[in-house]
Amino acid sequence: MARPIRESPILYGEDARRFLENMKIRRSETPEARAQRLRDLDDFILNRASNFRKTQLLKSNHQPPTTATATALEHAPCLLRSGVLA
Repeated sequence: MARPIRESPILYGEDARRFLENMKIRRSETPEARAQRLRDLDDFILNRASNFRKTQLLKSNHQPPTTATATALEHAPCLLRSGVLA
């Protein structure tokens, strides 16, 4: 059973000032770093979808997915990020 989420603490004094100063700093990202981050996210999502599907197949004793299903899984990260599957 999951534990309840605790309330976020309220910051006062020096902690609050330091937090606000850190929030004002904009951390830019190079196009290459952004592309790598998105590729990593796509790989993670694809692996999770693939592992979930394999687990479901093992539980239900069904045949492995067809080529069409495998192709759909390959495009799942792009569709999730674009909002099509959201």
